[in-house]
Amino acid sequence: MKAFDNFYALDAKTKLKVLNEIVRREPEKHLSLLEECLEDRNELIRTHAQIILEELRNQLHPNLDGVDKYVKQLCVLTEDGELEEEANALAHFYLESLGVKAWPILLEYLNDEQYILPVLNVLTNVGGKKIIPLFIERYPKVSETCQLEILREIAYLDSVGYQSFFRQCAQNGGSQKVRNLAKRLLRERECARECMSSIALMTRQWFCNM
Repeated sequence: MKAFDNFYALDAKTKLKVLNEIVRREPEKHLSLLEECLEDRNELIRTHAQIILEELRNQLHPNLDGVDKYVKQLCVLTEDGELEEEANALAHFYLESLGVKAWPILLEYLNDEQYILPVLNVLTNVGGKKIIPLFIERYPKVSETCQLEILREIAYLDSVGYQSFFRQCAQNGGSQKVRNLAKRLLRERECARECMSSIALMTRQWFCNM
């Protein structure tokens, strides 16, 4: 990549894109650049380079030993609006490499307020609907803030399912704020289900009348 030639003159966002290219291609050919990145002014660049170098020492395969550093790096990324796109790219790369075995480890970070949003965001993006049961299992053990975000994430991932969970949260799901949100989302799901049923019925009638 041509950007390697003038790497140190690039802004942080472009440097990060270059590092993303390195980690996806042949990182072992750019060890000197990665090592110099450890002295970069930008904390994100330093952390990302460190993670790549650690992976190289582990035969280029991401492992669970780097999850702690990865989560901290993700939090730094998500605090910078200009780097949001790169944050999602990194999230997909690392978590897809680590696989589902990393999900429970990341869920442990939901007990720390500063990690709630970035961790939920990355797990939602990478795990899709498969992550919902783990969210539900974790729900009673987390703070009000996290419960609210879990409800929103589940609603985002599945617009009609898990009604019993939302009904239970609406009745006895924690604080009044949490119960109110659960009630609103439950109403929206019931309306969505009714709408889908009506559409299905009209579709069947249309085919029958053909």
